[in-house]
Amino acid sequence: MARPDSVDQHFVEWMKGAILSLPQSLKAALRVAEDQDIPDEGRALVAGAVVHWLSRTNTIPGVRGGALAYVDDVLVLLLAVERLTQLAPEAIGRLQADSPELFDTLAADLARARAYFGGGMAVLEQALPRVVKLKHLGRTAEQCVKDESAATMLYEEVHAKLIELDLEPDTVGRELRELEQLADELRRRVN
Repeated sequence: MARPDSVDQHFVEWMKGAILSLPQSLKAALRVAEDQDIPDEGRALVAGAVVHWLSRTNTIPGVRGGALAYVDDVLVLLLAVERLTQLAPEAIGRLQADSPELFDTLAADLARARAYFGGGMAVLEQALPRVVKLKHLGRTAEQCVKDESAATMLYEEVHAKLIELDLEPDTVGRELRELEQLADELRRRVN
């Protein structure tokens, strides 16, 4: 289904910003995953989204690397945070104040992604429960929220990988020109 160029470009620009903001979003996700006042299920989902990024797992079929590999990281993290809001609605005000980069535009960002990817978002939504089982250095996201040494490992690994992360705005923008092909692949997966 073809979209007007302005809609495509608007979404691509939003996605570019979301990818470039991924380091801040991941740090905010770590704060959420460490919050003992949030149910373990919600914390594990958010930690799972972080492990998803660390493990370089690609939920979107056919993605090999580059900026496109971060599209599913952004979307999986947003979906995990959305699910967290359903699991811990009483904590949302505090979480929003502590981690505005995750919560302030969550509903609008997911609405934008769902409009762009259509039914293809179901592929990512169906993958969400599996992220808590992903492992990094032998530890699952569930372990990272229940075990202090695993939580420390997750924190240290994220910060070490963020130092290595080299996101150049021009490169990200150029690589995202292929976003429509990725979206088409997602949409095909649900048909």
